[in-house]
Amino acid sequence: GVPFITNEDVWVTCLAGVVLAEARVPAVELLRLEQYLLPLQQPDGGWAYAEGVSQTDADDTSVTLVLLARRGGGANRAAIRRAVANLLALQNPDGGFPTFVRGAASDAEITAKAILALQASGIAPPDVIAAAWNWLGQAQQFGGGFRGEWKLCCTYPVFHVINASIGQRPGTTAATIRRRCVAFLRGRRRADGSWPIHPDDAEGHVLSTAYALAGLTACPGSLTSRELYDSVQVVLAAQGEDGGFHGGPDSLGPRPFVYDVPILTTIYSLWALARARDLLSGRGDEAGQGPRVRVAARDRKSTRLNSS
Repeated sequence: GVPFITNEDVWVTCLAGVVLAEARVPAVELLRLEQYLLPLQQPDGGWAYAEGVSQTDADDTSVTLVLLARRGGGANRAAIRRAVANLLALQNPDGGFPTFVRGAASDAEITAKAILALQASGIAPPDVIAAAWNWLGQAQQFGGGFRGEWKLCCTYPVFHVINASIGQRPGTTAATIRRRCVAFLRGRRRADGSWPIHPDDAEGHVLSTAYALAGLTACPGSLTSRELYDSVQVVLAAQGEDGGFHGGPDSLGPRPFVYDVPILTTIYSLWALARARDLLSGRGDEAGQGPRVRVAARDRKSTRLNSS
């Protein structure tokens, strides 16, 4: 066959950087990622998914912006300002964010990532973020999920919306959306602790489970210790002797066929496990990404999992 892209190195790198930061790797490792990403910022302030690609997108720009903003430092300020301007120029009149160009259909996952990035920057106008939340509220389906665009897994856009909602006060639009997202994920969890790609699939899927677990571990009280244990075991079972995690692909858009980016299974599995570890250890998020998380209060005394 003939691949329609040769790599997604920029996107994989910025995504891995955000996850490694939550996994608490040494700061010097994150510095190396920044040094790779900063020179690749395009003239319009955004990032493309790979070196040599000139078309920037809201996905790479948002994820890179999150990494740079959370890392801080004077050297990143100019890049952060330019990235924020890029995202603000992309926002549609309906409040949502498209992937590539203003005027294209807004997407839930991309809008959630843009919200997270703009919040992390600390310089985005509040009304812009509020408009994006309003669009997400209108786009949320009856059961609490969202239409997928770039992935097959039904849990994928829900996970990113939950990410954007972390730290939002009760009673806000974001908190209401998050509550419905949690109900959606809980309603599709299998008895063995896994989640399927499609809600009606009989078997679980590693990536779908990682997305759901990473989302629920960021929401206080959404899992009992038994549920947490079982779901963690599903993810751990996918780890190979090389330390990486292996499972079926779920990448889809924009073309109607599934393709595989193998390292994504490791990245998202690590994300889920890092959050589960922090939940169990009580460390929460020390980097400012969100509130401390905890196991459901009714189950806290029975939690005996190894936080490592």
